[in-house]
Amino acid sequence: MFRTYSLPLQRFATSLAGSAALAEELVQDVFVALWTKREALALHSTLQAYLYAATRNRALSLAAHQKVRDDWAADEARRLAETERDAVQQPSESFEVEEFTRVVRRTVEALPSRRRAIYEMSRDRHMSYAEIAAALDISTKTIEAQMTHALRAIREALVTAGWAVG
Repeated sequence: MFRTYSLPLQRFATSLAGSAALAEELVQDVFVALWTKREALALHSTLQAYLYAATRNRALSLAAHQKVRDDWAADEARRLAETERDAVQQPSESFEVEEFTRVVRRTVEALPSRRRAIYEMSRDRHMSYAEIAAALDISTKTIEAQMTHALRAIREALVTAGWAVG
């Protein structure tokens, strides 16, 4: 099955993803998922149609995820530039940003180790909840719950420090 479909699927995925290396990875992911779900999988069409649809869906999902990351990176760069500009123009605001950051950092360091690791993977490494769940071999719901607790702790620490948090 792999020998029959992998090259045509890679060509198809390359047309969607724009990169042969990425296409190869996408196709491998499709076959791994197929193997993993082989016992529970109920095909409603031909195997070929399933493989092409799965490859297309993975490529589209990857493209959407990359767009979110790119948008976030652009927003973060804009915010950083504004913060740097404002720090030069208004030293008192620079002090406030430093104090805010200090409170957040102190709170994150005080989180339980697993919660802190999840928070840092999300915020520092910019990993999605699904990526974190896969890396730690736990459910996405657990990641969501841990992030909720972490963000609540940060919010409470900021309010205690006198910051108005919405």
